[in-house]
Amino acid sequence: MNLIEKIPQSSGIYLLIMSLKKDNITIETKSRKKFNFTRGGYYVYVGSAMNGLRFRISRYFKKIKKRHWHIDYIIPYMKILKIICVLCNDKIFEKILAQALSKYLNGIEGFGSTDTKIKTHLFHDENLNKIETVIKKVLNDYRLNYIELVVHNYIKKN
Repeated sequence: MNLIEKIPQSSGIYLLIMSLKKDNITIETKSRKKFNFTRGGYYVYVGSAMNGLRFRISRYFKKIKKRHWHIDYIIPYMKILKIICVLCNDKIFEKILAQALSKYLNGIEGFGSTDTKIKTHLFHDENLNKIETVIKKVLNDYRLNYIELVVHNYIKKN
């Protein structure tokens, strides 16, 4: 079974744990907002997929032709390490999880948060273990069911 087939088709919230492919990049979104990524380390993005987790997440493994969300602008510069799928039918958990993560991780202000009116949906830390520990703490604090997929387990090696 490949990675995409492992992602649930149901609605939910997802978290992408990523690393920058290279340092010192600047992206500009459709609204002309600029974001500078000068630091290495690790990032976690919180998003929602009310029309299906598999449908939404699979787009990040294809060449994105039409960029719609902030994440679409940064994903070509990121290596996705893990995907966490939170199985739920309520978009409010996207906001709850982003707010909870902001207590523990550095946020990239204004990134991906236009529809929830909170500071950010993208967080950064130099320590991958810290990011993973914080995510699990937050998910367990809210007693959310989730599936964790390690991306490199599904990538074919030549």
